[in-house]
Amino acid sequence: MGTLIRVRRGHYVTTNADPAQRAAVAIGGRLACASAASTYGLWSEMHAGLHVAVPPSASRLQMDVVDHIAVPSSAFRFGADAFGDVRIHWQGNLAPSECWRVSLADCLRGVVRCSPAESAIATLDTAIGLRLVDPAMIGRMFAAEPTRSRLIASRAFPGSESGVESLARQRLQRRGLVVRQQVAVRGVGRVDMLVDDRVFVEIDGFEFHSSQHHFARDRRRDAAFVLGGYRRLRFTAVDVLRDWALVEQTIIDVLRHT
Repeated sequence: MGTLIRVRRGHYVTTNADPAQRAAVAIGGRLACASAASTYGLWSEMHAGLHVAVPPSASRLQMDVVDHIAVPSSAFRFGADAFGDVRIHWQGNLAPSECWRVSLADCLRGVVRCSPAESAIATLDTAIGLRLVDPAMIGRMFAAEPTRSRLIASRAFPGSESGVESLARQRLQRRGLVVRQQVAVRGVGRVDMLVDDRVFVEIDGFEFHSSQHHFARDRRRDAAFVLGGYRRLRFTAVDVLRDWALVEQTIIDVLRHT
């Protein structure tokens, strides 16, 4: 387990404890927002810094200077400097949870309050994809939240198996395109999305399918698409995140010629 060290009065961690959890407890709070989201397996790739929830009564923290909600991580002890800025969330009435992170509901509410709408929806979509919540549960979680949060939460949708798929869905829909997700295709299986009922789009994750099994499976899928006469485009997660303009234009150009 490692040696126990005291990070705060009444709080001890092992020397091999997760750095983010250790820093949050040392600050006097719990992982929140995107930092908590990653521990639940949710989309959090576009969120920087360490997010920590503290109670409203925590007026004095272990730091030299507080700059509204973003605090230089160098102001903290116990390794917080590895995370860039530390974002303090002053949150009351937090639901009971582990000592190192907020509950799933508080995590999702924090993400929606703190993040751009597109990224927040991607986090909600991945929570639905992992079956941690469903749209009805999200509606209840956000019933007492501000109007902006409720509107964002209402746009969460089942079907995205990754945050990147959610980003692609949202961006295509903003262009007025009809997007269906997880479409079953005979001889192929499930496909990430079908755009305007004409072009299938698949988005490969960050993992490389380098094994012989995955390589053979992908080749069989390629052949099935051709034999079925389907139009299919395949992009990587990096394409979506770093070169979306090209991805979008490619899809639109293929639709125009289909």
